[in-house]
Amino acid sequence: MICSLDMPRRPAVNLTTCIFLCLISIATLYDTLRALSSPRASPFQPGRWDWHSYILKGRIQPLFAELCPETSRLLQEFNRQSFLMRDTPFSFSFFSTLHGQSVVAPHTGPSNLRLRCHLPLIVPQGGKTEAKEEKKEGMKEGRREEEKGGSEEGREGGNQGGGLQSAAGKDSSRTRPDPVPPGCASSFAEFDSLATLQARLPCGIRIGDQVREWVEGKCLVFDDAYEHEVWNLTEEERVLLLVDFWHPEIALEEREAIQKMFEYAARQGWMQGNGG
Repeated sequence: MICSLDMPRRPAVNLTTCIFLCLISIATLYDTLRALSSPRASPFQPGRWDWHSYILKGRIQPLFAELCPETSRLLQEFNRQSFLMRDTPFSFSFFSTLHGQSVVAPHTGPSNLRLRCHLPLIVPQGGKTEAKEEKKEGMKEGRREEEKGGSEEGREGGNQGGGLQSAAGKDSSRTRPDPVPPGCASSFAEFDSLATLQARLPCGIRIGDQVREWVEGKCLVFDDAYEHEVWNLTEEERVLLLVDFWHPEIALEEREAIQKMFEYAARQGWMQGNGG
């Protein structure tokens, strides 16, 4: 249902370059990009959620391609590999800006034809970055070494007091509150309520019974046919690049058949108001 990726398996697009160019697009064109916004009156409540769309209901938006040529070219790399989902009313790719104090209520995607990728670009201060993750892992490793050393000293000293002191130190370290909520590996069942979860994780996403915290520079890929909800209860914006890919279990021939089916339905006028 969910996986985190440092680099898409295919096609071979340098993720660091992608992040850099996306950030340039946001930093230099943000005011102009507001013209591309597609504010949603539903399903979010309350707050504000803006879209700056490259693909909207399967169609490439020329204004985005004009304003963000490098980001557009990177997304075209996926398209050339028949990986990027296009030409269906369920296909989207856009910069997603969830403003502070905003919530996207629980909802499901319209089908399981796609996998949805979040590439976090700007995560509020309560969120994680790869640098923070590395620092946290280093701190954990340091604690493990200290605990190991303390245990060995206790054994070598051959006295009960040393062993008890080491055990007490280990217990006290376990009771210290974790400054970073376990958002990247948590089950919703671990929390007694949504309010408790959001208090510990002020900016995050729930997908099915899994809870995740965005990490700047690390892709989050999930099947949005599962019920999911999003919140940003900070005072800052959370910005990510959202990209829909074809589900890998759908063969190329099946993708082409699905696209032709939707093209026929559109010519018949059956597709008005569809998508999501």
